[in-house]
Amino acid sequence: QTLREWLWTSGFGGVYNFCYLPIEFKKHCCAGYCFINFISSDAAVSFRNQVSGMKVTDGKASSTLEVCDARVQGLDNNIEWFRNSAIVCELQDEDHKPFRCNPNTGEIIPLPGP
Repeated sequence: QTLREWLWTSGFGGVYNFCYLPIEFKKHCCAGYCFINFISSDAAVSFRNQVSGMKVTDGKASSTLEVCDARVQGLDNNIEWFRNSAIVCELQDEDHKPFRCNPNTGEIIPLPGP
């Protein structure tokens, strides 16, 4: 299950508009953290309350989730931060790039180019 699928099936599909799950390509796994921009502070607090302390496993290892504030806040600031990054400019696989999404439909909206 992808992070995007998990967010939707866990009731958070309509409350975020930006997401990025960094990947460690040499290990073929996620880097152990992600960035999610919620559409309101209430949605972010609800996510933190529901997810912090949750145990997850990928079949090989288990981890306890911790939710904390990112240095970059807000949809526009996240887009500006990531749109010029090597991740967006050099990575060919769209599935591993940061993305915007329509919180009402879940439709993925690619980031604008540099």
